[in-house]
Amino acid sequence: MIFMSGIILALFIFYIIVLLARPPKKIIDRRSVGCHGGEGCLPEIGANTEVSVLDPHMEETLSRIFVRMEDYFKQQNPYLESNLSIDMVARHLYTNKVYVSKAVKRFSGLNFCQYVNRYRICYSINLYIRRPAIRMIELAHLSGFNSMTSFNISFRAFMKDKPGDWFRTHRQELIDTGWKGGSM
Repeated sequence: MIFMSGIILALFIFYIIVLLARPPKKIIDRRSVGCHGGEGCLPEIGANTEVSVLDPHMEETLSRIFVRMEDYFKQQNPYLESNLSIDMVARHLYTNKVYVSKAVKRFSGLNFCQYVNRYRICYSINLYIRRPAIRMIELAHLSGFNSMTSFNISFRAFMKDKPGDWFRTHRQELIDTGWKGGSM
């Protein structure tokens, strides 16, 4: 009985030490990372996010992966493939999906699906400017979405309005300005 109490006490002390040894948190501003390298094609996505401080080597590794991924997304538009997966992106970047996921979360504040859908929404707005008479279903599919439901949910998440309502409200403004914010 005393032996078991000693083990439990030792585990409790170990747990406390582990909690105290955690690295401090720092604040990064998610808004500084737009969907196209900071061009800000969509509204700000939220307040600051706390992230753990990483060792310098891991920070550099994730930073390089994120930069390579941004280049890949800007140059080859893989987000237009409706079946795009984190595995496919990881293979293209010669890394693994855990690193891709951590890099996206670290530098965009989004998860992988949100990150991809953010690009798709930017693309849909640019496509709408070029073809204002396009039907919403066609716009969704050409932007890489599998369904109108996923397009509507993603659009609302980023733009805070239904796609049809948002485009009706901003149609003339987008056409007049050529909407430079989200150029691919």
